[in-house]
Amino acid sequence: PHFDRIVRQWQPGRYAVDTVLLRVEQDWPKYQPDYYWSRYISRPIDIVTVPGDHHAMFAPRNSQALAERVADVLARHVAG
Repeated sequence: PHFDRIVRQWQPGRYAVDTVLLRVEQDWPKYQPDYYWSRYISRPIDIVTVPGDHHAMFAPRNSQALAERVADVLARHVAG
């Protein structure tokens, strides 16, 4: 009961931070591309598509592609 009340009352703010969203290829089309994070992030969100779905994105068959995309993001953000 206490936790439920806290969650209902919590009001997240807006943050001016660099943000990277790893979005899966196999996703439900009902979501906005940024999963509604733009409500809370005031700067542009770098959306990177990765293979798989919510669970399979970390599966061994997708690990190489996921690692490459994360490495690309890190290189861009560290260089920039």
